[in-house]
Amino acid sequence: MKNLKMQHKLLLIAIIPMVLSLSLVLGMIINSQTNAANAMIKNHAELLRSERQIQLHDTVDITRKIIENAVSQGKLQNSDEQQIILNVRNILKKARYSKNNSGYFFIYNHQGTNIADAANEKVQGVNRFNLKDKNGVLLIQELSKVSKAGGGFVNYVYPKPGTDKLLPKLSYAASIVGTDWFIGTGVYINDIDNAVATFADDVWQEVYE
Repeated sequence: MKNLKMQHKLLLIAIIPMVLSLSLVLGMIINSQTNAANAMIKNHAELLRSERQIQLHDTVDITRKIIENAVSQGKLQNSDEQQIILNVRNILKKARYSKNNSGYFFIYNHQGTNIADAANEKVQGVNRFNLKDKNGVLLIQELSKVSKAGGGFVNYVYPKPGTDKLLPKLSYAASIVGTDWFIGTGVYINDIDNAVATFADDVWQEVYE
């Protein structure tokens, strides 16, 4: 009987380290899988965001050059500022992009006055320097700031045209050479959040299968 108890003790002594080692290995595997899944999701989000940033940058860059040329030609023809502004507004009306021509451009001076807005003519000539989103982002001031720094991106929330629904938006702005203006455009990025959420669900489903 004593020998049997001793055998049980020896067996436990042998098994416990094995169980602990196995638990440690399983924990390491789960941790590794979790880290890999998080990295995949993060990389996917960054890729989608990077693609959107490239689109915004290139679109603004092309249109900025068109506007700079129009301003330069207007000055050569001795057009007054109002004539130049009217010409710029007409150019932006036609410079639409994306699905259903939903993409549009806006131009402000660095004091916050709207020079042209292809989506909302009512704001043209209006000073919006203190325009703030619900999170406190002074979006015109921030766009002015990044444009002065050579061009950059600003995140904020903004109502989608034709609705009162506030959605996350990413905009890019750059200064217009020869003027005190900057030009920008933006896209709503809630679709990126939705795409990342769907991708994440698929990744975690594979991890836990």
